[in-house]
Amino acid sequence: MPLAPGDLFCDSCGSYVHPFLDACPACGARMHGRYADVARGDDLGLARLLRHPIVVDRVSALTRTFALQTARGVGALSAALEADEDEEEADLVGLLNYFAIRARYRAWLTPSAPPSDDLRLHVEADRLVLHRARPSDTVLDVDLHAIRSIGRPIPNEGSSTRTWIRGVELTGTHAGEAGPVTIHLGNPSGFFSTKARPDHFAGLGWAIGILAGMAAERRWREIGARAHAREIGEALGSGPQPTGYRDGVGGTRRPVPAGGAAPTADSGASDPGRPPVAGVEGEAPAAPL
Repeated sequence: MPLAPGDLFCDSCGSYVHPFLDACPACGARMHGRYADVARGDDLGLARLLRHPIVVDRVSALTRTFALQTARGVGALSAALEADEDEEEADLVGLLNYFAIRARYRAWLTPSAPPSDDLRLHVEADRLVLHRARPSDTVLDVDLHAIRSIGRPIPNEGSSTRTWIRGVELTGTHAGEAGPVTIHLGNPSGFFSTKARPDHFAGLGWAIGILAGMAAERRWREIGARAHAREIGEALGSGPQPTGYRDGVGGTRRPVPAGGAAPTADSGASDPGRPPVAGVEGEAPAAPL
């Protein structure tokens, strides 16, 4: 059965989750992994997502919202809307790059290194790139099909301090050579005029998630389901795993109980997926995208 856009996102935290995963890397909630479906030849229909009414409507809504928030972009975006009214597919890549290029980002690529500031973000159909002023000065270049999850940061529910990195608005994991790698994205420090609203990052995470799901489908059709599962760090050749894992920094993976509850501070004071840094108290988890 073809998937709806919402099937790519965790019901608990709203993060995009790669269709092969049985647990959300962000919060640990159980997911309906689709590896077995793909392995037996089912078509998940992700190639047609840009024609799905939900995607078309949301791209239109994001376009209008951005036009209202950014007076400089009203004319150009209005012209783009008029030009695309009769198009069969939503231009999600074009829209994402249109509003991303007007923002500057701060990225935490490793927990121990200082964050990189004043970065630009660029997305293509199969790649996500973070670079400095010149495109040749790239600090991150990730295949979209390798993205395991992306969404708003989720607090550790069992922790009294609810710790996460201050300033992070979007957190993602992707398959690296040594295991899952965590990336944090937020507003740059000291650039008030270029700070983006939190809903900017919610829209960014949703758009990247849709494109990542589509890229993953293209990849497993190219190299096969089992090869792609290994590529993203999942040994799924013999069926679903009984225990999900929560991705951590530096390739570590922490087991998630079968019931789907996220690990708490009481179950381990040092969560590898949450660097022990200053956090924000009293904020509820972000609503699902």
